Amino acid sequence: MGRKIWAAANKEGDISTLEILGDITGLVSVYLTVKNNIWNWWWGVANVILFGWLFINSRLYSDALLQLAYFLPMQFYGWWVWKRKGPRRDDDLPVTRLNWKSIVGGLLLIAVASAAWGTLMSRHTNAAQPFLDATLAVVSVAAQYLDARKKLESWYLWIVVDAVSVFYLYPRQHLYATAGVYAVFLVLAVVGLWRWYSLSRTPLVEGV
Repeated sequence: MGRKIWAAANKEGDISTLEILGDITGLVSVYLTVKNNIWNWWWGVANVILFGWLFINSRLYSDALLQLAYFLPMQFYGWWVWKRKGPRRDDDLPVTRLNWKSIVGGLLLIAVASAAWGTLMSRHTNAAQPFLDATLAVVSVAAQYLDARKKLESWYLWIVVDAVSVFYLYPRQHLYATAGVYAVFLVLAVVGLWRWYSLSRTPLVEGV
């Protein structure tokens, strides 16, 4: 949902009005997700459209490919699931949790996909930190899908992405402003985990 926007902005060294608007839409989208508000998806659409083209300049190619090919369609998918998949099909989808089989299978899939994508990026591009960037991108894909299904575990994945970005990836690339913004995302992810946990109606459901 546009969580890499400041990387591109700081790579360029000049934060434009477009980039500021993208940053605002990203923060609002995450905040509304924390609040379990379906409007987060439309703010996500704006965020993806505003900043999709910027990621190539940051050489985070995994995110550049994902932005329009995956995250944009997922905004519409997420809105549809939240709106139509609840008991009354009227924006009443409950927050639920994954079973252990889904969790283990999902983690294995993330590991395999991250290794494959990282290898591709390292061999065929000049991507900065190809394996770490690929892993964070794959984890973000999984987190976005779980967001769309309103699964509590999505917040655990976002916490991992945000923590690694704040404490390692962006400081290592001297993107200190980016790390600061991701610190806000990290706080929101922790709050989101707590809030969604309190909203859980059933402790366990089968599948994803």
